[in-house]
Amino acid sequence: MRYVQRKNEEVKHGFKIFTSYEILPHQFSIPFSLGFIAIEVISSLLIIFRFHAVIGIIMLGILTFIYTLAILINLLRGRKDLSCGNVSCIPD
Repeated sequence: MRYVQRKNEEVKHGFKIFTSYEILPHQFSIPFSLGFIAIEVISSLLIIFRFHAVIGIIMLGILTFIYTLAILINLLRGRKDLSCGNVSCIPD
């Protein structure tokens, strides 16, 4: 049960980070972040099971580009207090 609570906290933290970048309107933050999670999981499974691994690699590359672009946009806006997005940084 503790594991489920911890994962739930990590997902909520991820939503907060996604919203904090202030690129999309707030009503789109949760659907887009869920979409990103789904793409990450699907891409990883494609690579792990070697089923269209190239497509999985391309999808993860596109996501990395999007994440980098979001950070760059915020840095150009002068925002330097961005979270790394690493869910293991959540305090206990």
